[in-house]
Amino acid sequence: TVPIVRPVSVSRPATASGTASRSRRSAPLAAINAAVRASDLATLTTLLAGPRTNLTPTPGTLRASPTPLHLATLSTTQSIALLDLLLGAGATLDADNGLGETPLHYAAFHGNPAAARFLLRLGANVHALSHAGSSPIFMAGQRGRDALVAMLRDDWQADEGTRDRTGRTFLHAVAAAPWTGAADRRGVAGGGEALLLHCLDVRRDAVDVLDGTRRTPLFDAASAGNVEGARLLLSRGANMHLVDVRGATILHAAAKAPKSDAMVAYLAEAAGASPLDVRAADRDGITALHVAAKGTDAQTVHRLISLGADVN
Repeated sequence: TVPIVRPVSVSRPATASGTASRSRRSAPLAAINAAVRASDLATLTTLLAGPRTNLTPTPGTLRASPTPLHLATLSTTQSIALLDLLLGAGATLDADNGLGETPLHYAAFHGNPAAARFLLRLGANVHALSHAGSSPIFMAGQRGRDALVAMLRDDWQADEGTRDRTGRTFLHAVAAAPWTGAADRRGVAGGGEALLLHCLDVRRDAVDVLDGTRRTPLFDAASAGNVEGARLLLSRGANMHLVDVRGATILHAAAKAPKSDAMVAYLAEAAGASPLDVRAADRDGITALHVAAKGTDAQTVHRLISLGADVN
């Protein structure tokens, strides 16, 4: 590309009008984002009082970056006031963060029912899909937000029956949801158990539903290290002897989970009289022991060897 040559300009002393012109420039987006992150309403009000800033940058310019409206849903104390200020200043209600996720997706995923309700009452799209094919209710399910899921489903007719781009169902998402039972920083308790029970009660035949890679919800529970979720799925008849499209078993999934040793130990015990094939290899010759050896949990390696894994 041939560079453009511009005439050299002669600098001039700043004039009063020049200074005033600079002071009327719109506030930088970074400063607005910082004020939103800090839930600083006073600073945000001041920043938004000047010439209008583009609060919804083109997704391509800020790839995978949240807009101020997305960030406002993360506030634990001032989300509604922040959202109100930003929308009044021209922010786009269904702004795209570069991944197709709207502020409603963020409110759902991070467990902010007040922000979600506020956005929905203003017309936010409850059926919006991210580039990965996830709806707001899908993302709420991924985090076990049972109250939020109920609100989206019952009050706003959100659809639990959709699949994402990989073919994962809502049940797959919920199976991987945390079951800590403890409240998060917003005080919202994990509701993975309630959601999983709901899904299984609605679709009693869906316990072994396959995603696009032929993985069942039990695979998702195992990959997430969700022992209680796996226990519930197995109590409803989940098959632990299936393999996915690459030939990986449930032990492959469990071996790379957080707290993988507990997950592997539980599955081995639950198999009972139909033991899992601990030496099974996928289509690339990778066994569960290979997977565990790449991780950091030495106990899982020892566990698999004690179950009969081939170290050679």
